[in-house]
Amino acid sequence: MIGTRPYFVNLMKAVLPTRWFGETTPVLDALLNGFSAMWEHTYQGIAYIRRQSRLVSASGMWLDLIGEDLFGSVVQRRPDENDSDLRTRIQDEITRERCTRNAVATAITSLTGNPISIFEPGHPRDTGGYRSHPADTQSAGGGVAYGTAGGWGSLTLPFQFFLHAQRSPVKTTISSSGWNQTFGAYGGPGTGFASLKVGNGSVSTRDIYAMASRVTPAAVIAWTKIQ
Repeated sequence: MIGTRPYFVNLMKAVLPTRWFGETTPVLDALLNGFSAMWEHTYQGIAYIRRQSRLVSASGMWLDLIGEDLFGSVVQRRPDENDSDLRTRIQDEITRERCTRNAVATAITSLTGNPISIFEPGHPRDTGGYRSHPADTQSAGGGVAYGTAGGWGSLTLPFQFFLHAQRSPVKTTISSSGWNQTFGAYGGPGTGFASLKVGNGSVSTRDIYAMASRVTPAAVIAWTKIQ
């Protein structure tokens, strides 16, 4: 196998005159094996560096460094997150769509697992029009009208929109609950207070705000409500 000790031994033997040695060469083999050990170590080091310098093959702290080098504190390893999941998040961040309405919707939905609601005060699709029929606004790309459920439009809020995101309920571990909740029983196992750190609530409010900021165009305000 290329890069192994026997490979280097055979490589050196191939360039030596065969008439100098007999069929068995224990002393020569020992000498060449010593040289090969040093080269094998060097080759393995080069191969390791090559793997860790590429996103698809990096592992451990080297994968963490790639994420920090590309995105700073935006993409960091979560508690107990494996290399494969972290690599996927880094790749998603590299190829992520940005600066569009669809980019915001896709990014937040992929983060929370729940659909979101976006309302742009200056967008007819969200606000409809005065004395318009819902069917008319639908054909024109809208869906609401005066007197119909929807939002009031306004041109006094340029470069602003309202974002309503919903986070999935946190599932805590067994024998845990929240404040002022009934839990535990006589002879039952020990109990404790629930925590986001021990449940599946890996997506925090800060994560959602940060994601919205990364995909929203510069100088645009996203008024965000998280439920």
